[in-house]
Amino acid sequence: MGPWPTTASRALRARSGWAVVAAIKGLTTAVVGLKEDTGKLLAEQARTASLLGAVDKSTVMVGKEVNFVARVVAKVEKAVGKLARAVAVVPRTGEKRKRGQGDEEEGNGGSSAIR
Repeated sequence: MGPWPTTASRALRARSGWAVVAAIKGLTTAVVGLKEDTGKLLAEQARTASLLGAVDKSTVMVGKEVNFVARVVAKVEKAVGKLARAVAVVPRTGEKRKRGQGDEEEGNGGSSAIR
């Protein structure tokens, strides 16, 4: 063997070169696919972030409404408490008064019914 490559060695190097070219093309295709997938993921991430922002705003609004309802409930409870105290102050009698009963005691001289 001399310093010049033989035909067989040239063919082997040529095949190896084409294998490298094919591998590079495969890698390039894979990188393009990854780039597309990454773009899709970023777009989905942006949509998700937007939805989460909307959910956060809705949560804040619901929180405000819950606080409003809680304040109203507290006011109603306070009013019911006042009403209960007012009712407790009113004296209660065990007897029910019938119509016309007790008129004599008041000086009307009898029943108020027309005869």
